[in-house]
Order: sequence, then C-alpha cells, then structure tokens
Amino acid sequence: MNERVLTPIIESGDFASQVCLVQKWTEESGPPVVVEGLRGSSRALFLSKLIKIQKRPVVIFTADQNRGEILLDDLKYFFRHEKIKCQPCFFPAWELLPYELLSPLNEISGERLDILNRLGTGDPLILVVPLEAGLQTVMPRSVLEKLILPVNIKMSLEREFLEACLSDNGFTRSPLVENRGEFSVRGDIVDFFQPGGVNPVRIEFFGDEVESIREFDVLSQVSIDQLEAVNILPVRELCLSEIEKKHGVEAIKNFAGKNGCDRFALKELLEKIQQLVSEGATVVGPKPVKAPGLKNYPQCDEVVKRLAGEIWGSCDGENVVGQSYGNGRIFWGKPERQILASDGIKPDFMFQGDKDTYIDFIHRRTKKADIYYIANRNDRWEQGVNCTFRVDEKVPEFWDPVTGSIRKAVKYSQGRDTTSLPLELPPFG
Repeated sequence: MNERVLTPIIESGDFASQVCLVQKWTEESGPPVVVEGLRGSSRALFLSKLIKIQKRPVVIFTADQNRGEILLDDLKYFFRHEKIKCQPCFFPAWELLPYELLSPLNEISGERLDILNRLGTGDPLILVVPLEAGLQTVMPRSVLEKLILPVNIKMSLEREFLEACLSDNGFTRSPLVENRGEFSVRGDIVDFFQPGGVNPVRIEFFGDEVESIREFDVLSQVSIDQLEAVNILPVRELCLSEIEKKHGVEAIKNFAGKNGCDRFALKELLEKIQQLVSEGATVVGPKPVKAPGLKNYPQCDEVVKRLAGEIWGSCDGENVVGQSYGNGRIFWGKPERQILASDGIKPDFMFQGDKDTYIDFIHRRTKKADIYYIANRNDRWEQGVNCTFRVDEKVPEFWDPVTGSIRKAVKYSQGRDTTSLPLELPPFG
C-alpha cells in the first residue's frame, strides 16, 4: 500500500510548515498519511497543532489505557499552551477481563454514556480512545435516546415519575447523595449524582412544576451553580425495566425446563467454597444444613450435609469456633473484628476517650484521597479526642461542611499504615 511519509524535521522552525503539510494531505483523497519519529510529549504537541488548524472532531486511538491517560494529560497541557478552547475527552475501557463475572464501575459506564450522548448531539469532541475501549460494544443510539430524560426549569413533571425514571436508569436510592449513581428524595427536592458528572444535581419542585435546577457540593451539600436544564443519563450501559427483567427470568426458566437443566445452587456454592477454603480463603458463618429448594429432595439435603460436614468439621460455633481446612480457615461464632485483629488487620477508624465518648464515621475513597466524615453522637463537647485512621503517607486536612473552608492539620503523627490526630467536636457535630 502506498503511503505518504512525513520527512524528518531537523529545524524546530520548520515544525509548523510540516503540520500544515499533514493537514493538507488529510483533506485530500488518497493513501493514508503516516507520521513517524515522534516520541514522548512530541506526539501531543503535534496533535494539538494539527487539531488547532483542522477545527473538527478528532478520534485518537492508543495502544492501551495507560498510554491513553498519559496522552490525555499531555494534550490538556498543550491545549492550554495553544489556547484551544475545547478540552480533550477520554473514552475509558471497562477494565474487565473477558468472561469475568463483574460489571463495570458506574463511574466508567457513566463516562462512556456521557461521551456517547455528546457525540449523538453533534459536539465536536477531541476524543482519546484506548484500543480496548474501541473494540467493546456500546449502547445503541436509539436505546440511549429513549433512556435520556431531559428536565428543564418550569416544565411540568411529576416527582414520582422522576423517581421511577432514576430507579429504572440504575440509580440507587439513599438517604443522602454522596456517591455517583445515587439519588435521594426529601419532600419536593430530588438530588442525584450522575456517574459522568463533576457535581451532583438538585431539582426542586413546586407542585408538579420544576422550580429550580442547581448543582451542589457533595461535601457541604450547599448549592454552587444554577442550571437551566439537565439531561439525566443512565448509570449502567445495560438498563432493564421491571418488565424486561420479568421477561428475562421467564425466558431463563423456560430454557432450563426445555433443556433439562438440573441445578443444585447450594451444592455448587458449597463446592466452590470448598475449593476456595482449601486454597487459602477464610469463611465466616454457620454450617448450612439443607438445600434452599425441594428439587431432588431429599437427596439434595444429603449432599449439602455431606459437603458442609467435610468443610466445617467439628466447628459448632460454641465449643469450637474455628478450624483449618486445607490452606484456609473456617470460623463460626467468632466476631469478624476478632478475626481481623488476629490477622493484624487494624480497624478503619479508632478513637480514645472516656466510656461515654461516641464518635461515628463514614469512609469514602476517591482516586486521590481518603475522605472521613466524623460525627459526635453525644450532646456535649468532645475535646482532645485522639482519632486514628487506617491511612498513611498523606497529609490530613480538615474540611468544614458549613463554611466550606479547608485547612491542613498541624498536629498529627503517622505510624505503620495509620495516621493519628486530636479532634475537637461540638455537641452532635
């Protein structure tokens, strides 16, 4: 195949003319244009100059996810340097092995669906796509368009209908929206956090009319920006309605009946547990005594009792609370905290106070930080309570949810896998 190859660039002053030549070739019909000899960040510099000239959507394929993320960071730098207004976007892969029985993270699916939606609306995107992501199937445009719910200020919309749409699109209901893919309802206010969004969104109703749409800060829960409209996208790339789920279950049952499938659910589970424990796993829980169904009764119960007897052995949860099996262990009647402590696994959060001190916590983890929500459950001041977090090699900061202020901790100590510092907490604060 004939190819036009860009000649080596010797003088830096000739770089712009070479880029213009490539741009000219790409607009002509003919063989592919091959550019060689670019190393490191020079690829991003070349692409940024070419994109600045062309001013049209561009898709850049990379060999893998890691190289794609590096190229994206370099492009963002050169886009600022070249004063290119649009920002490059990243289309992530699922990060799952073939036939792995796991679903992609909601954050990844949300980013992919957000990109697909923007492509469908004609946004001139500069898109970095790892080859793996380019080979994976995507939601058809017709299906995505049906699942998108546009919401505008002053539009007529029943709050119950919005709740149903959020649930059908894969959002999880929670008392307080703190993570992507969650939604909450408090009176006439509906909060939700789209996986591809930077901040969660709050929709306030007046009757059946949308009164306001605002973004808010996930930590302080304070509104930060007013919106005129928002498109609610699905959380997952496979969203089944209750009717579709029901039809799917019926189809599976019919297929199993027609093909004579004989499934011993608990028997297979116990065989898997037997394999895992023998290879080194730790199982905590009582010994099962019977199968969950009546198929092949009573033989199925006998199989369950035999396998459970082999695995649990003399462990009865009272006189014997633990025993070894192969390279693994079985525990029954011993608290999980004691088991973890005996293995040297420290609690996620600890505090030192008097017998009435009650400090509660929630732990969130992002790509760059560990976030702890600390609360005093007593109606009194807690002063000088020494708190220990299972985090090390990071500088602790205090985030005030009321004022939004952030300050670094001055007094703290770090040990092996832990960080300790004193806290002062107001009543119920």
